[in-house]
Amino acid sequence: MTFKNKKFTTIALTSMIIGLLTMLPLTIMPNVNAQPTAAEQLKAQIEPQPTANGCYHWTKETGWKTITCISPEELKKQPADIPTEGGNVYPGVVGGHSSSNPYWGEVETKFSQYSGETDTYYNSANTWSIQLNTNTWYTPDNHQHWAQFVEQNHPGGNLRNCIWQFDLTLGTNSKSCVSVPQQTLNSTFDGFVTGYVISSSQLRGTYCNVNTSGCWSVVGTNSYNLGSYWTDTSGTILGEGNSATAKFTSPTSETTYVQAQSESSASTFNSYDTGEWNNLNYNTGTSTSCSSGTCTTTSSSYN
Repeated sequence: MTFKNKKFTTIALTSMIIGLLTMLPLTIMPNVNAQPTAAEQLKAQIEPQPTANGCYHWTKETGWKTITCISPEELKKQPADIPTEGGNVYPGVVGGHSSSNPYWGEVETKFSQYSGETDTYYNSANTWSIQLNTNTWYTPDNHQHWAQFVEQNHPGGNLRNCIWQFDLTLGTNSKSCVSVPQQTLNSTFDGFVTGYVISSSQLRGTYCNVNTSGCWSVVGTNSYNLGSYWTDTSGTILGEGNSATAKFTSPTSETTYVQAQSESSASTFNSYDTGEWNNLNYNTGTSTSCSSGTCTTTSSSYN
């Protein structure tokens, strides 16, 4: 992973101005009467999720079942395809900078129009990643760290859901991964990646395909105490790794939902977190809603 400084621009919503909510545009007010979406219904069905280290697969018929993780030996044989730092603009949620840091975040990508996609690194169709990126942080030893929860889809190559953890000071990374069958984008594709801090010693990364109601989860070591430092959550659908661009054929329309637990305050920002790109035009008409300590940023992209 290569690292570049992240820039962000804060736009409206903190707990300090909660009394002014009635004066804000309706687009950032929560819709308490909204019916659960298909993704929200699936999220409710898959709880509770596994907490023991290992890999898991969920279906409606079986619930969560233990499956074999990708071994360290096998990971060494696979293409590295490391997601890289410092890329294009996409939306995110900034959490409260207090003891009430986010302990989970989520990125959902949903298509309403799709005409094809190619990854520029491999020049391969249907090759992409859905990335959930945290902020970077420093631990007491003055090392800078970063974490990503990533679904990587490369037919004929890597097909996996991984927790990536980085020591940016040393230029090292580690990953825990579960194999995921090939996923295929289309005009109704709806998938999400969720990252959880289970404890000071454990993280969980989950990927779900809403249309097929299939989920894959990996639980691994929390190497750098993410829960004490996690304040920002961002992501979308991008190139699979190696600073690649996911080039979507026109016309394509996609909506990204970035969600984070943030009990003290929240705002949206434009993130430059990751070095992967896509060629979609980011619609700046982003909306943010918060309810019960959880905030969601919604943004549409198209070409």
